[in-house]
Amino acid sequence: MIEANHLPVEFITDDLYHSGWVDDILGIKTYYEQQWLERGLPIKYIQFRLPTEGKLVEPDVEIELDPYRSYGRSKRSGLQTSK
Repeated sequence: MIEANHLPVEFITDDLYHSGWVDDILGIKTYYEQQWLERGLPIKYIQFRLPTEGKLVEPDVEIELDPYRSYGRSKRSGLQTSK
C-alpha cells in the first residue's frame, strides 16, 4: 500500500524495542507484542502519513506466509501465500 500510493514513511524498523526510538506510547508492550517477544520474534513497526484527499490504490499482490502470520497456526491449505 505504501509503495503503490507513494505514501511518505516517517519511521520504519524490523525491531522496535531495539531500534533506539523513544516514544511514550510505543514503549508500552501490548499483550500480543509480548507473545511475539516471548517466542523470540521482534516487533516490526512502520509509521507513515495518509493523504488528506483522493483515493488509495490497493495493489493486487500475493503475501508470503511469515512467522508472524502463521506462527502456531495450522495451514488451512497447501498455499505458500495468503491474500
